[in-house]
Amino acid sequence: MEPSPITKKGLFSWILTRYRGMQLLLLLLIVSTIFFRVLPLELQKRIINQAIAYKKLDLLFLYCGLYLGAVVLAGVLKYAINLLQSYIGQRILKELREKIYDHILTLPISCFRRTPPGMVIASLTSELSAIGEFLGGALAIPLINVFTLLTFAGYLFYLHPLLAILSFCIYPVEIIIIPFLQRRFNLLNRDRIDVTRSMSNVIGEAISGIHEIHGNASYHLEDKKLGRFNESLFTIRNRMNALKFLIKFLNNFFQSLGPFILFLLGGYLTLQGRFDLGALVAFLSAYEKLYDPWKELMDYY
Repeated sequence: MEPSPITKKGLFSWILTRYRGMQLLLLLLIVSTIFFRVLPLELQKRIINQAIAYKKLDLLFLYCGLYLGAVVLAGVLKYAINLLQSYIGQRILKELREKIYDHILTLPISCFRRTPPGMVIASLTSELSAIGEFLGGALAIPLINVFTLLTFAGYLFYLHPLLAILSFCIYPVEIIIIPFLQRRFNLLNRDRIDVTRSMSNVIGEAISGIHEIHGNASYHLEDKKLGRFNESLFTIRNRMNALKFLIKFLNNFFQSLGPFILFLLGGYLTLQGRFDLGALVAFLSAYEKLYDPWKELMDYY
């Protein structure tokens, strides 16, 4: 029997070839929301440098109103993006699940003798759900975060090129370390899935053959079978947690280095009169906002 086309399709082909109209709408929403995420930073600078410094009440009300409007619009657009990408993901998941099930029904009988039903059920339900969530944001997550990073980076260079360069010096180090640790984590996660499936098979066999276990009094033998997989799962989980928390620690550490540089050098330049206070506040706000898109890109990877 010829293999079904479902077995030849790559994961990203489901995104690139499906629902292109909604994908285009999603892209337009992403581009629109970037502007309203950067606008409040410029308004912060103007509120301090123009409205407060020159005691202009009309400018204060104007800039504060624009600030609030930009924040609300950015939140609404983000909400619409989340809804649309989750809808796309669920549509793809529905189609993917039906195609895989059709393929399973056409497999030879010998495949079903070697494959426990529990593994098939888990693959079509809980395991595919995670893939559906990923596919929903497979384009939106990298696009919105890359655009956000580039826009914020451009704004930082606009405020002060030297401070921007020094602030971004820590990112190349993080780009080297974090993906290396993440690859180790992904390999352990793959082992965890294999062990979990094998343990599920042992439990399924024990439940289906419970009368034989009772008849042969083979309780201890079954306990040992499960114990081996349980011990492996315990070890893998601990190693995964160690890597996960190490990645989190390094992310937080590198994120804290940026404000340290800004407070030290930016504060010095401000005291010397070479950098105004409003620009420093906007610079700090923009740099802090870099963390969210950067973290989402690391999680996506």
